Amino acid sequence: MTLAARRFPDTITRRRRAPGERNGLGEWVPGAVTETDLRASVQPLKLEDADLEGGVRLQERLKVYIPQPHALIAAFGDREADRVLVDGAEYVTESSSTWIGNSAHTKAVLLREG
Repeated sequence: MTLAARRFPDTITRRRRAPGERNGLGEWVPGAVTETDLRASVQPLKLEDADLEGGVRLQERLKVYIPQPHALIAAFGDREADRVLVDGAEYVTESSSTWIGNSAHTKAVLLREG
């Protein structure tokens, strides 16, 4: 069973950084960033105030569903979280999970601080 394209009417852009490495001089060189457009269903989650160092900031969260497994990855250990462009605004992947059933898809929560 495949999921109908109309269920994923939005397009988001994933920015994923490859792992970095040390060059011949021992200096750290960050990995390249690749951009990939993905079909998605983007839904507002909530807008809330957060007390952060330096003052209160608004945080916007979105929930996205993507019809493929492991489409977005949150930070884990040394792994940098995927960044995502939605309507020109940049978000970071706060959490993600993959469901595998009749078809596999990713559910993720994106965070934008402003």
